[in-house]
Amino acid sequence: AGYGQLCAANKEINRRIKPFTREVNSLVNRAAKYKNEDIKALGATLKAKFGELLALVKQEQELKKSDPEKALELLEGSMEDLYEDVNNLKNAVQAALQGSQGLRTLSSDIKRFSRTIAAQKKAGKDVSEAESQLAVLQEAVAAAQTALKANPEEFVAAIEEAYQGREGLLEALGQVTGRTQEGFEFSDIR
Repeated sequence: AGYGQLCAANKEINRRIKPFTREVNSLVNRAAKYKNEDIKALGATLKAKFGELLALVKQEQELKKSDPEKALELLEGSMEDLYEDVNNLKNAVQAALQGSQGLRTLSSDIKRFSRTIAAQKKAGKDVSEAESQLAVLQEAVAAAQTALKANPEEFVAAIEEAYQGREGLLEALGQVTGRTQEGFEFSDIR
């Protein structure tokens, strides 16, 4: 039973490791090209952890010939835990890569929204709600930037909160400009 279990576990590892290797290498290369040092560091951590996983796979491959029971223990214990760690780290890198693009978009939106608010204020309109929504958005973006550096797992929730703040600001700007239809984009309120 032990040998059959080992063969089945080895098949599973071999089946999962090839596509996983491609994914990890792609993410590591993308992260290395970013200007953001935190994303680069996250990519380097992923690369190191993945190297540990590959070393464990190699160790298991050698052990299965001489000590199948120990190889099975390695597969069911350390290797599975390390695989989960690497997978979680991979997901964090993906979120950071996608989220940093979202942060850039939100930062440029803040500048455009500020100009729109200033123009509406100059035209004599009440922009107090839009100004408070802009402050909420700025705080949410700052929190997302901090989360990206400190804890990538929290980054996803922070960026979602920032986009909710953006929606609140769009709604407030729509009321100021008189365009309250749902689903309008920033270009509609200039």
